[in-house]
Order: sequence, then C-alpha cells, then structure tokens
Amino acid sequence: MMYASVYPEGSAEGRAIQEGMSYNKEALRLMRLGDYSGAEAQHLRAIQVKERGLPKNSNHLSIGISYNGLGEVYILMNRLDDAEHYLLLAIRVRQNGGPAMDLAMSRDNLGKVYEMRGNLMKAKELRLEGSPDDMICSNFTCTTGIKLPLNQLSHCGKCKSIFYCSPKCQKADWKRHKKYCQTQ
Repeated sequence: MMYASVYPEGSAEGRAIQEGMSYNKEALRLMRLGDYSGAEAQHLRAIQVKERGLPKNSNHLSIGISYNGLGEVYILMNRLDDAEHYLLLAIRVRQNGGPAMDLAMSRDNLGKVYEMRGNLMKAKELRLEGSPDDMICSNFTCTTGIKLPLNQLSHCGKCKSIFYCSPKCQKADWKRHKKYCQTQ
C-alpha cells in the first residue's frame, strides 16, 4: 500500500521512501515463498534506507509498514521478543496517523505474540483497543482486507481472545490458533 508523502517525489526523502518500499515489496514476496530469513533481510534494508533518508524521528507511515512487516516475519520465525519490539514501534508510528486498518493490523499482530506466549488476556485486551469500530479479522490469510466493527466479528468460543470475520476464517486459522487456545 502506498501513502501520499509530504516529501516531493524527486527529493532525497521521497527517493528513500520509494527505495525502502521496493525492499518491503520484495520481503512480502519472499515471505509468501516461505523464505523468512530473506524477508527479514529485505525488511531490515527497508528500515535502514528509510531511517537514513528521512528526518530523525519523522515517524513516516512507510516506516510503520516496515516495522509491522518485520514483526510479522518474526512471528513466523517464532522470534517473539523481536516481533514484539518491532510491532510496538509500528503501533507507535501508526497511532500518530494513517489508516485505522493499519493500526488494527499491528495491534492484532502483537496480539498474536501475546497469544503465542500464553497470555490470552493481554492478547484480547490489545485486540479490543480498536473496539468497537477499528478491528480486523485475526486470520493472517484473511482476504477481506478491511477493518470491521466488533459486532461483525465472532470470537473463538473457547478462549474468547481472538476475533474472526467468518467461520471460514476461523477454520483457516485453527491450525495455528489451536496450539495456543485455552479457556481463560
């Protein structure tokens, strides 16, 4: 997803954003192929290029994309401390502006970290921060790609800490979620 930039297209900052986004795009391609180490390297390059090319502490939305993407890769690699670090950075950036969907995505990803650690109460609390209007389906492969209000989501009947847009998404995520699901 591209964001309008406050930096002119040909400026050094604009070039840094474009170069970094190309690394993010490659990271997503590698992630889909299961090359998590390659995806990690591309996201780290994107962050480096963006942080070097943008004013210090600019919190540009494209950096939030990179932080979130790296956090997702670390979840898949089961590197939960690293995932938490980058997802917290993504949330910090995304709270300062940008689409509510992106903030909901970073919160849900961080919820997965807490879920994987066995802290389902914290996972639920984090996911519900967007309630009632700014939440997403917790199925990582959900194709709806939209934020939803809480009343359009259902939760896992056992742990009640994770939310889905449909029974299809809940079933698709069950292979992953069942490892962590427990009655609260």
